[in-house]
Amino acid sequence: MAYPSAAIEAQGTIINIRNQAASAWLAIGESAQFDGPNGSASVIDVSHLTSLRREKRMGLADEGQLSISGNREPDDLGQIEFRRARGTREKKSFQILYSDGSKDEFDGFCLSFSTSGAVDQVVQFSATVEITGAVTFTPAP
Repeated sequence: MAYPSAAIEAQGTIINIRNQAASAWLAIGESAQFDGPNGSASVIDVSHLTSLRREKRMGLADEGQLSISGNREPDDLGQIEFRRARGTREKKSFQILYSDGSKDEFDGFCLSFSTSGAVDQVVQFSATVEITGAVTFTPAP
């Protein structure tokens, strides 16, 4: 018996950065692609001289990074806030609001924001967030 897919469509996903001064979420506008959070954990080797095989423990989880790319829009408040936070090195709050209403929330640092362009194309941006702490997932209502 085949079961229908419960996959979430990427179209409609919104990536927000929090503006602490205004206590409001700002969409990072014109985002077209994202990758992450992409965390992993380190491995701690606890092998000793009488071990018959490697013995390991799981280290601290690291939630990794979030990469975002899309169309560069100089007047977009989310893109402006991201660039400002990169310059001031402050920790920011982020949300990924998925099309089904579920969301990921986390804090991070704005590591990079770069632009690129080519003949017969619009100017693009690429941004990277270094996640600190846990990523909290909230299911769709």
